[in-house]
Amino acid sequence: MTKTVNINRPEVQELRLRIEAKLGEPLRRTVYKRLSFAIYDSTKINISESTLQRIWGYVSSSENVNEETLDILSKYIGYDSWQSFKNEVMDSEENDSNILNQSYSISTSELQIGDVLQLGWQPNRYCEIRYCGENKFEVTHSENAKLQVGDTFKCGLFIKGELLSLDEVRQSTNPHTPRIMIIAKKSGLTMLKKFNQ
Repeated sequence: MTKTVNINRPEVQELRLRIEAKLGEPLRRTVYKRLSFAIYDSTKINISESTLQRIWGYVSSSENVNEETLDILSKYIGYDSWQSFKNEVMDSEENDSNILNQSYSISTSELQIGDVLQLGWQPNRYCEIRYCGENKFEVTHSENAKLQVGDTFKCGLFIKGELLSLDEVRQSTNPHTPRIMIIAKKSGLTMLKKFNQ
């Protein structure tokens, strides 16, 4: 029987970050096809765009992924297997780092509609965003940020200390032209808190 792993496990989050680092950019809607080709070029094994979108939380279906798929992704970044990648991550000096600590990351799979996240990043940016379902958020409060009250965007995973890639950003000043926005590029998120409405 094939073993599965929850996509919100910190080791899977770390694997995603390392794949994005190798690819040279955060994953968003337009990049999954390119990653699928890159994985095939490197491993000669195909992983579909839809599987990648599910692992990155872009589409909401099963929250589990086969270990065989994680083996392929681990090989893409230079490991023999998922197990060897996992062993290296757990044995590293960064074992207690924010990436491997669930309290420093929030996935939309953990949220209920109406939940509010507080985000902060340097130098003095602050936003409150309300979860609307299906990875979509609405900005309800903003200080010193390009995101303004009423703006909406999609995002599947927030990690403290990391930059944040937002997809399908619709700003109240131009709601008909969705775009991609990357925030907290220099410092990463310095604040990440959730509270229920």
